[in-house]
Amino acid sequence: MLLGSGCSNVTERLAQVLPYWNILQVSFGSTSPYLSDRNKFPLFFRTAAPDSSHNDAKIHFIKKFGWKVVATFSQSENEYLLPINRLITDLENASVACMSTVTFSLDNYLDQLKALKDLDTRVIIGSFSGDILPQIFCAVHDLKMLDEYVWILQNREQNWWNLPKNCTDYALKQATSGMFLFSEHNDLKGSGISISGMDPEFFEETLNISKSDISRYARHSYDAVWAIALTLRHNWLVRLEDFKYTDKNLVCKWMGKMDSLKFIGLSVNVL
Repeated sequence: MLLGSGCSNVTERLAQVLPYWNILQVSFGSTSPYLSDRNKFPLFFRTAAPDSSHNDAKIHFIKKFGWKVVATFSQSENEYLLPINRLITDLENASVACMSTVTFSLDNYLDQLKALKDLDTRVIIGSFSGDILPQIFCAVHDLKMLDEYVWILQNREQNWWNLPKNCTDYALKQATSGMFLFSEHNDLKGSGISISGMDPEFFEETLNISKSDISRYARHSYDAVWAIALTLRHNWLVRLEDFKYTDKNLVCKWMGKMDSLKFIGLSVNVL
């Protein structure tokens, strides 16, 4: 079995070739909806929910404020386009019109932002890398797309505020004053105890790091390791010296066990 990766693009490429070696893959941080296609990625599993799992929350949020028209602004890569495409369909089913879908690359994002401004749609759903978020919103500030604009984004980068940018902190604060970030729950609440016997607080104390410094996928990683361990334990009679990459019967057993796993993890209930 393979643990990883945390990057959807890398994970996608791995997931395409691993079936040739009958290797199960468990990702802790790849959130692209494309990876949910079981026909294309038959041996892929993950403990992090896909971005599309937040569609209902975004739609309820939009309808809560009575917004009936939106636009989208997405980076021209599958990882960012696919969540938007699925969300547009869900929005239309919920009677929310998508006025325009604007895509951009790192070479033309400024021109595309200007085109977005010309549309005069004030509720914008963005889908792009967290690494370029400061760059985008510095440009938003320069174009004076402030005050009456609302941006709805997936929270992809934990410390995006500290990334390099070409504007002041105050300018970035102004540009993001109408920004709402959606993210996974990623925590046990109350007196929840995981299968390991640890709660999130004990987990952080054991690692000896503060909550602000811990990776957003640390708990997902821990749960992914447990998923692998529980699956392997189910087939403990298979000796290492008897393992063969050509053994499809064994990988089918592992798949069946992994599919049926249910346990309380550090991040969420793993199903």
